[in-house]
Amino acid sequence: MRTRSLLLGSLVLAACATAPAEEHEEATSDLAAAAPDATGLGPHAVTRGEYRLPAARNPDILDDRDTEIWAEVVRPQDLAPGARRPLLVFLHGNHSTCGRGQNPRIDDNVQYTMTGTCPDGYTVVPNHRGYDYLADRLASWGYVVVSINANRGITAAQGTAGDFGLNLARGRLVLSHLALLSRWNTEPGTTPAEVGADLAGTLDLGEVGLLGHSRGGEGVRAAYNLYADPGSPWPARIREPLHVGGIFEIGPVDGQTGRTLDALGTAWSVLLPLCDGDVRNLQGMMPFDRMTSASDRGAGVAKSMLGVWGANHNYYNTEWQQSDSRGCSGAGNKPLFALSPSAGVSGSPAQQATGLHAAMAFFRAHVGRDPERAYDALFDPQHAVPETLRAVTRVQRVYTDGIDPASSLVLEDFTAPSGTSKAGLPLGVRNVTVTHGDVPEHDRVLKAAAVKWTAASADTSLEVPLASAADGAVDVRGRTTLDLRVSRQRGAGNPTTAETVTSFSIQLVRADGSLTAPVRLKDHVDVLAPVGSRYPQWVCDEQACHGPMTVQPGPAHVLLDSVRIPLAAFGKTELAGVRAVRFTFDDTPIAVR
Repeated sequence: MRTRSLLLGSLVLAACATAPAEEHEEATSDLAAAAPDATGLGPHAVTRGEYRLPAARNPDILDDRDTEIWAEVVRPQDLAPGARRPLLVFLHGNHSTCGRGQNPRIDDNVQYTMTGTCPDGYTVVPNHRGYDYLADRLASWGYVVVSINANRGITAAQGTAGDFGLNLARGRLVLSHLALLSRWNTEPGTTPAEVGADLAGTLDLGEVGLLGHSRGGEGVRAAYNLYADPGSPWPARIREPLHVGGIFEIGPVDGQTGRTLDALGTAWSVLLPLCDGDVRNLQGMMPFDRMTSASDRGAGVAKSMLGVWGANHNYYNTEWQQSDSRGCSGAGNKPLFALSPSAGVSGSPAQQATGLHAAMAFFRAHVGRDPERAYDALFDPQHAVPETLRAVTRVQRVYTDGIDPASSLVLEDFTAPSGTSKAGLPLGVRNVTVTHGDVPEHDRVLKAAAVKWTAASADTSLEVPLASAADGAVDVRGRTTLDLRVSRQRGAGNPTTAETVTSFSIQLVRADGSLTAPVRLKDHVDVLAPVGSRYPQWVCDEQACHGPMTVQPGPAHVLLDSVRIPLAAFGKTELAGVRAVRFTFDDTPIAVR
């Protein structure tokens, strides 16, 4: 007999921001309508230009080496003074700065970083041009997109004390660009001709979005924090009040500076490539953990994670033409990229399509004077993903509207000792074992309950008490959903085929001790076996690493997917109060290979 094992994360009663309560009065257990597709072409013709200032020693960025102010500007062709456009700033990650050949180009030299030149036979890698597919489409919807080149002095360079990944330097580079853009926006006639238009009066610095890939992710988070620091010099250097409406990150790093960098107070989302062979431990999950566990619980603004099956790290940048990953691990996790690209073939249009869906939905939902909030439904697991995305690959979702006590109530976070609820009451267990603890690859602030059972039955259950009979019950009036997070554990005897979904029944215990109608987990989310990447490893001893190189499966990634169940799905009986949440493990097959 095999043991089943899963991780159960936080339980939250939420007043859903994306659908008012009256829409759920006749709710069933099915998902709400699919999220709209945000990837269509907008009404504006698009043009592009660039600006590039001579490399120089700039103490605002780094005082021990030359850096460069260089960026591409993609914008609506009908840019006109007085019609201020929302501004998006993109920042690439760490990569070689010189490459040779083409289709695919082999990027294996970093001479440009410190000298500003490449060896004979090499060209400068335009790392910032790898997001043109995003910039063009966003500009067609009225955004001005500035994609920064960080090659000189930063990309692939040696770090400094307290900033070994140079991500604080990247943040200062972003702010230096914003200071320059603000000057051009306020001083007619100062914009370089190469940009192709005078930017005076055309940029809305009150509506700014940031996108960062890899180290660029922590870099844009650094910019957000450096601007907001007490006594920061940047508000004076950036002439207009800066408001960041949202930060979107792709496969970011975390913890490469002496600071903890989060994005409290703004919308934030991270795309996690689940076959990432570079940031193999998905460090982008850690800011989400911290922000949704912080005292302000995200300050009422949405935070989300998208785990994309089959995606590697590099191919979200079209200029990174060699795969970082040797493949994918886990049933059903098929790579969206060629493992050994032939001549003339590099990158992955399918993978870029997933980036388009996520970035377009995020920025159109959060950045602009008239944001289209409906696009946030892509990240909200109450809604199915658009069919156009579902046809490409599977996407896992983790989401919160922003846990604000005024609208949401955290019922359980499993931070108490094993066997005890957040309310200080003993858990009700029948034929299961429960252990509270850390989650692999996540920040230690996040805790979950590891639940194990051996026989699916009506007598196999876990009950999490929220209040005792003497205390009454938790008032749920004004709430619309029960949110929880759940995942299988790594290799703990669970079913391993792609088709086998782990499920169980969920019920609420009313104030009088009676049970609501059961809701089946599988009607709201497919809980499949965790998946990961494959990457090369070398044999290492105490002296050095050496051959032979082998390809090894990386760790399976436990995201703890979000589930949002409308309270109306538990039945039409009035729910004034809830005493407990009961999970009955009655719906998962036991016989497996």
